[in-house]
Amino acid sequence: MNRAFNAVFVLLGIISILGAVFLIYGMSIFEGNLDEVLAQSASGAVPLDPQSVQQIAAQAKSVLLLGKIWAVVVIIASLGLIYYLIGDMRRQRSIVARKK
Repeated sequence: MNRAFNAVFVLLGIISILGAVFLIYGMSIFEGNLDEVLAQSASGAVPLDPQSVQQIAAQAKSVLLLGKIWAVVVIIASLGLIYYLIGDMRRQRSIVARKK
């Protein structure tokens, strides 16, 4: 039962790592689009005040940075969880082998 429990948590750790990587990728794409909008607002192509567009973009970039930091923390925590659980599974396997 404990091995199945560990295997499920290893799988969840891998899924959370993949989710965080896709989150970082999506945020990078959004940040690139945001830079494009900023360039268009500077040239006058966007019918808004360039200063307000730049202020909104700066706020959005700070939120994107926080999201990327959160995703990196999730990746680090998931890797730590996977490392611990794999070590625990190896210890359990060696204990079972000694008993036989």
